[in-house]
Amino acid sequence: MMILNLYVFSLFLGGLLCIIMSQNHILVMILSLEFLMLGIFTSLMISLGGGMNNCILTMLYLFVVVCEGSLGLGLLVSLVKGYGGDMCHLLMLLRC
Repeated sequence: MMILNLYVFSLFLGGLLCIIMSQNHILVMILSLEFLMLGIFTSLMISLGGGMNNCILTMLYLFVVVCEGSLGLGLLVSLVKGYGGDMCHLLMLLRC
């Protein structure tokens, strides 16, 4: 059980580190966000066990994660269509 918790923590930490280190490309940020969600889903499955009542909660979580990913890809497509690339140089001005 301890090794499994370490695995989930490394999934979450790897995704967080990837988001911090790659802030120039939006596609890499979306993929690392999905990596974070995979770590949270794995920890949710471990903590809830495997009962049928918890199946609805995990399916709802996966539904929200998929909707978030599709919205991110839609924004990426509109950004590439409008500006010609997925570099975030113009979006960094909004950070101030």
